[in-house]
Amino acid sequence: MIEGPEYVEHYVDFVDGIKYRNQLLDGYIFKFRGESSGAEDVLKFALNAEVAPIGPNFTTRTIEYLGEMADIGLTYRP
Repeated sequence: MIEGPEYVEHYVDFVDGIKYRNQLLDGYIFKFRGESSGAEDVLKFALNAEVAPIGPNFTTRTIEYLGEMADIGLTYRP
């Protein structure tokens, strides 16, 4: 767990063999903001995972963020 100025982050590192939608994961991160309902789930895929085919399994939703409406959903950073 890491407590930063904006988020509290919980890290889970996986050993070989943990998969999501048949793709290997290296870890999972749960971030949340204290005193708010803001949170984020992060799946860390293995370097050899094929992430593009599972993108359609994620949905996007619209939320109010800092007084404006924002679409949130899947973000992929290789």
